[in-house]
Formats: sequence, C-alpha cells, structure tokens
Amino acid sequence: MKSIGIQTPVSSKIPKKSGPRPHELKSKTLGKEKRPLLTGGNNNSVFTKRSKALDFTEAEQKLAGYCKALSHPARIRILTTLAKVKSCVCGELVMDSPLAQATVSQHLKELREAKLIQGEISGTKVCYCLDGDSISELSAALSGMTNNLCCTSPSDCC
Repeated sequence: MKSIGIQTPVSSKIPKKSGPRPHELKSKTLGKEKRPLLTGGNNNSVFTKRSKALDFTEAEQKLAGYCKALSHPARIRILTTLAKVKSCVCGELVMDSPLAQATVSQHLKELREAKLIQGEISGTKVCYCLDGDSISELSAALSGMTNNLCCTSPSDCC
C-alpha cells in the first residue's frame, strides 16, 4: 500500500511576524536606559525620565548602599563572624550559617559589591575578610547620621 502525504500549498503557510520577540522587547524597555515618558492630557509632550538618585549627595547614596548590604540578618552574621576571626575565612562561613552554600555565596556577593568585604582566591576556594577602610567609613557615616538624629530633650523634637 502506498502512503500519500498531505502537502500544504505555499500560500497557506503562516508568515512569521517581523520585529522583536516579546522577551527581546521586554529587556529593551525595562533596562536602565532613559525611556520616553508620556505626560499631559494630549500625549504629545515626551519627557525623559530623570534619575532621582541625582537629588542625593554622594555620601547619602554611599550610606544607603551600605545599609542595603546590611539589610539581611545573614549578612550581619557574616560580617560579625569575619570580625571575630580577624583573618581571612574560606569555608567556615557556611558552617556558621543555617543557610545553604549557594545562599551564603549570594550574600557574600552582595557584601563584596558594597565593598564591605574582600575576596581572595586561594586554590579552589575564595577566602574572605573585612575591608577595613570601608568598615571605618561605614562606622563614621552611621555615627554622624545618628548623632544628627538625637534630641537632647523631648521638647526639642516634638
């Protein structure tokens, strides 16, 4: 018995859509580049979005970055462990934490990006220690900010 295949005419094929795919469009529109922002009732005026970070001083932005890095209890534990040891630590940080190795690595990455710790490659491991300059800067910035927040008496504040 001979099988007969069904052939579709060329004209009935569905043409491919041109232009970016949805995932490509998403990455272009959600990036950090300036995007047009439509405002006003007539939708004819186009403004570029301005970064609000420009309204803050460099010291305020730096302190906010440090505070963001300190905003998780696991990161605070990592910093206190490194401060207690007073030397570079390789694999012991995972043992001190109830978290998985991958999670600890993610927290170490956040602390490293904030420049609160330094990492040094030693064989197959990375050994971490505190960045003394950044820790001193953080301490001075926090004490300066908290000194400005203090009131000498309740009547001074309210």
